[in-house]
Formats: sequence, structure tokens, C-alpha cells
Amino acid sequence: MEQTEITKKLIKKYNLREQQKILLKELKLISNEEKIELKELIMLLNCYKGIIYKTDDCWTRINMQKICSIKKYIKMIKIDLKYLKQYGERMYTQREIKQICNTYAIEFEQFITYMNRNKISYYESMYIIQKNKEGIWIGEKPEISKEFLKENLEKLEESLEKLSNTIVKRYQCYWLKERIKNGAFEEVIKHGEIEKNYKFDYDRCLEKLLYRAKCEMLNIIIQEFKNMNFNNKMLNITREENPEGNIDEWLFPLELNVISCLILEEIRGNINNVLINRVQAFKRIYIKLNITKQVFCENLKNIQKTLIKCGKVKVCKNGKVIINEIQ
Repeated sequence: MEQTEITKKLIKKYNLREQQKILLKELKLISNEEKIELKELIMLLNCYKGIIYKTDDCWTRINMQKICSIKKYIKMIKIDLKYLKQYGERMYTQREIKQICNTYAIEFEQFITYMNRNKISYYESMYIIQKNKEGIWIGEKPEISKEFLKENLEKLEESLEKLSNTIVKRYQCYWLKERIKNGAFEEVIKHGEIEKNYKFDYDRCLEKLLYRAKCEMLNIIIQEFKNMNFNNKMLNITREENPEGNIDEWLFPLELNVISCLILEEIRGNINNVLINRVQAFKRIYIKLNITKQVFCENLKNIQKTLIKCGKVKVCKNGKVIINEIQ
């Protein structure tokens, strides 16, 4: 893989060499001089990323010749797009993206696959590129525009009110309602890339924004419950008035403890990652919930037993568990 444009510029300007020792304070000076975030500079030079947490007199080695993954190389390309004048953070058409891929000698499909964090986003990114005449947003997340907020504030507030009512009822944490609603609104404001990408489909845009809002609500609840003894508290999860598709129609009502409910919610929200790599996805979930792997597995078994007891799933002769047909 070729070195990115900014990497070449840094090597020439600061006379950097392969395997050269470099102090953290020197990296900080270059970062300030070039107006590049320190963590991005460390990535471009392929230094030990943990150096950022050390003292200024600690050193690391420049290791630019080390072969990096496609995913990391694309992150480095995006740093170029962020800082180079001919690119910048903006909407990119399919034609422009293909030109970038030619410049950096990388396949278009690879770039689209790894331009976002989740591998599964390839399909959604291609959908946006094909439907949106302006292309797709590449760069840091901008804030929602004032125009969009002015036109949709009432509908957003109404949707967040309904969503927060559902969440606090489900987890019996009514005292958190205003906090999670306000936190969700602040999270929605941060996702201007959704507004830009889905200009062609208002309903889908709103759906994506509310999904981010729901994730933030759950994050706040998780943080609140982390230092509480909530494992044995039972919740009666009833069928929702407006179920989120067939899975909610099939899933509810259930009686589970709080931690099992949060695990189930996280699995539902990250189902694509679970299907791609179950072990890694489950690991992220129990780390996020601040529970041990053992507690996580015990609660998975509890969820399974509850689903079997309620007739949501059944056990086959070979021991496999399958979903009963939705009535």
C-alpha cells in the first residue's frame, strides 16, 4: 500500500526515518504545527497508539513500512480527505470516490465497505450513493442544520417524548425521563450527516435519527444502572402500541431482569454485527454493560429459558433452539 499524501509531506518536512525513535513531545509539536489531531498523526506514522497516554519524555518508533490492514489504510486515506484542500469534509459523488480510489490504489468496494466503522454499512452506503444526487458525506459528523431543526422540531420533540415514555416504562426508571429525553435530543443534533445523506427520504432520515436517540437513551440508562444492584429486579415488558417491526410483535410480552433486558436490547440494536461475528459482538456488549463474561452468559441462558417458557422459541431434538412462527 502506498503512503498517503500527508504522510509523504511529513516525512519530507521533518526528515522522518523508518524505525526512528520519536518522543511524545516531538509528536505533539508536529501535531500543533500541522494542525493535525495527535491520534491521527500517530496513526499516519504507524507509531504505538498507547503513547498518547504516556508522559512527554516517553518515546515510540516510526514504523511506516509495516503492512497495515485495508481498514486502517482507509482510515489514513480519510485523514488525507479531512485535511487536504482539494478534498475536505463534504458530500462526495460516486465518481469522486472512484477517483480517490484510483489515486490511492484501492478498490472502490473496499473503500465503501470500510469507510464507516461497521462492515455491514456497505449496503447502506451504496444505497445512499445511488439515491442521493449529491453523493454521501465523508468526514467528521456535522451538526443538524438550523433549517432542518426549524422545520422538524415539533415532530422530533413529539417522537422523543413517545420514545422516552416507552423506554422509562420498559425499564421502570421514570426518574430518568427528562434526562434521557434531553440527552437523546443532544445526540440527534450531532448527526447532521444523516440529514445530508437522506435528503431524498425524509421518513428514513427521521427513522435513523430516532435510532441514534434510542441508543443514547439506553446508554444513559446503562450508565445509571452500572453502580446499582439491578440484576435481580424483574421487569414486565409488555407489547408496545407501535411495535418496531415483526421482532417486537413476536418478542413481547416478557418478564426479565433489568440486565437481561439491556442485553436483549443491545443484541437487537447490533444484530448485524452479531450475525457477522457473534463472539466479538457479544464481547462489546458485556464490556459496554460493565459486566463479566460469566454474568453475560448466565443472562443469555436466562433469556433463552424465558423465550422457551413463553413459547417464543422451541428446542429441537438435536438441541438447537429455533423461533416459533409469528402468529
